[in-house]
Amino acid sequence: MKVLVSFLVIFFLLSSYHLYSQIPIMQWRSHLSYSQGKAVIPAENVIYCLTDGGLFSYNIYDNSIQKLDKNFGLSDVTITTVNYDDSKKLVVIGYDNGNIDIIKGNQIINVSDIFQKPIIGNKAINHIRFYCGLAYLACGFGIVVLDLDKYEIKETYFIGLNGVNINVTSIAFTDHYILASTTEGVYKALKNGVNLANYQNWSKITEVPNYFGNFKKVEYFDSKIWLFYCSGNSTGDRIYMSNDNNTWEVFDTTITHVSAMKVYNDKMIISQYNKATIVSAGSHVSIYDVWGINPRDAAYDKNNNLWIADGYGGLVKKLYNHSDDVVSFIQPNGPSENNCMRIDCGENNLWVARGALSSAWNNQWVSGKIFRFHNEQWTSFSADNNSKLTNVKDICFVKVDPKNAKHAYFGSYGMGLIEVNDGSIIEVYDDQNSPLQNIFPGQPFVRVTGMDFDSNGNLWIINSEVNNNLTIRKSDGTWKSISLANAMGGAKITGELLCTSDGTKWIIFPKGGGLFAYNENGTIDNLSDDKTKAISIISPEGEAISNDVYSIVEDKDGLLWVGTAKGLVFYYNPSQVFESSGFYAQRIKLPNEIEGQANYLFESEVVTALAIDGANRKWVGTLSGGVFLMSADCQKEIYHFKTDNSPLLSNSINDIAIDPKSGEVFFATDKGICSFRSTATEGLEFHHNVEVFPNPVRPNYNGNIAIRGLVKNAHVKITDIAGNLVYETTAEGGQANWNGKNLSGNRVSTGVYLIFSTNDDGSETFVSKILFIN
Repeated sequence: MKVLVSFLVIFFLLSSYHLYSQIPIMQWRSHLSYSQGKAVIPAENVIYCLTDGGLFSYNIYDNSIQKLDKNFGLSDVTITTVNYDDSKKLVVIGYDNGNIDIIKGNQIINVSDIFQKPIIGNKAINHIRFYCGLAYLACGFGIVVLDLDKYEIKETYFIGLNGVNINVTSIAFTDHYILASTTEGVYKALKNGVNLANYQNWSKITEVPNYFGNFKKVEYFDSKIWLFYCSGNSTGDRIYMSNDNNTWEVFDTTITHVSAMKVYNDKMIISQYNKATIVSAGSHVSIYDVWGINPRDAAYDKNNNLWIADGYGGLVKKLYNHSDDVVSFIQPNGPSENNCMRIDCGENNLWVARGALSSAWNNQWVSGKIFRFHNEQWTSFSADNNSKLTNVKDICFVKVDPKNAKHAYFGSYGMGLIEVNDGSIIEVYDDQNSPLQNIFPGQPFVRVTGMDFDSNGNLWIINSEVNNNLTIRKSDGTWKSISLANAMGGAKITGELLCTSDGTKWIIFPKGGGLFAYNENGTIDNLSDDKTKAISIISPEGEAISNDVYSIVEDKDGLLWVGTAKGLVFYYNPSQVFESSGFYAQRIKLPNEIEGQANYLFESEVVTALAIDGANRKWVGTLSGGVFLMSADCQKEIYHFKTDNSPLLSNSINDIAIDPKSGEVFFATDKGICSFRSTATEGLEFHHNVEVFPNPVRPNYNGNIAIRGLVKNAHVKITDIAGNLVYETTAEGGQANWNGKNLSGNRVSTGVYLIFSTNDDGSETFVSKILFIN
């Protein structure tokens, strides 16, 4: 199956809005990592660089950088290989799930046959070789031949023993043979005169050492076959070279730690840790070795400049005939990794906790990393640039200070609490410098699983699996520790914590433990009036819904919404949780034609993330079903974003956070962060810094016009200069949206238009203006 998409239109929409740094309303963008290069592909006037996080191109003439992602028009996310066919002037992109994109001119053609085919096991496209107008794809199950004129699959070869699947890592052609390196040896077949789809026409090359081993690459260069053997131990990596008498030898025993081998411009480049070995015809060798560069792939362009996919710094350029230390580092701005477990957002500040936990809530011992998106730039905090994070692992949780978005706290599942302010790590708090407790003193088991601020600016911290498991850092900087272990039934594993407007602290018990509620009655230092209660998620009819709780949030009406393994529930009366009568969860009932049966909203979804926007609408993230935007009462589905109908990176959502001023909604997925500029922002008590954008509205702009900084749920009227009503609406939170059309549905004429905004009783008003140019 093939699908053609014009990316020029998409690029135009993304680039036409230039007056403000934020993306236009109803548009998407990805926030991927481009710092760890792994493949480089020279083309006509651009260099393509594939990184662990994504793909970008660099124009060698104007130095511009273009990210190639789903917003650009690509069909998928996890790219495994890229190659450029100079004869047909096109780029072929292969993905881990077998999907294929072809970029030719101003079109992107998607070939999804492998992706859609029910192949059991590995469908990744590992390597692309062009030969005689066709693309030969080395796949996780065999070889696929792609017709580059018809954009369709021509043939498939299953070359394993008895025709079984085998993981083909690369393909090459000699004068007489087609060669395939695999994870189980190297195979060959006559390239002409035989049926290559018949596995019996393929044979393993048994003369090569380790012939049953894992071979990552095969090349035909200087009339010899070259093989990259991966031993599993980088010191045992070998480059084998064929001899005329059908024997093999190790090319150079000093070559180890190999990451790639490829031929470009009559040279073979072997990329190794901290150096590249360049082999010319006749086996003449030169070494490119520069401290601080980790070549994972390299290639020469037509001007003989060396381009390196650097494992540390993205794309590196070494100019021809310059000394080794004359290099340029090139990469788009982004986080240093795509991994993200939790995110939180204040105005113009997105904070990301990179860490990870197992499904059983065990440590993964991931190096502690924090990412920040501020003023359209990403910065990263790690042990590489901050010694306070040297021994910190598994930074999994984050909370932004509601009074200062540059100030945030992070929870480590082992090393305690990290305080960050603007560009600095202020302190790491553990059992040595705070009341936080350690499960095993002297070892890294100070587990902070949740934090939240109350209305007085106190930070409440849940400390998992210890007796004094609730710690407060008061607004004056002093500490208080409280034991909830007895009320909880022991020093249990705890999840995240939420402070609600009535003063209650809600704590998630992961792994099917339900919820726990605590209220100190406004007296942190007086424990005698405290209230506690363990809660199972039960319906008013007494039905056990699900104690597997993943997410929790309070909306603007004071309702408590809880995401579970069996959908979404809510509580009308969360402040009554401590009363002796039952505390029951409500569900949104869906119509069902079968009498006596009921279906409930999201009952088949695991609700992993919840967020409330400025209009009190509910953003609902799921484990495998993508993202939903529901109306304030959850009776209407406004959007359902999935990977197949939007630039959403993955249907598996870890967390959701919203910038209160811009309305940009950020999604932390298992494949990285992306965002969508929504129509709602946080409403204010008074009009403040009201902005109208774009302004002026130019002839080529057809998107929404936003008026933000408004009083909450403002009534907005738009008139021409003579006072004739053109449009009216109600703000979504603090932002009103106008499509630029009048009450008749026609685009308004050139001229100045007045915008009148007022609150419900007319006591708070504001007037602005906007210019239309047609």
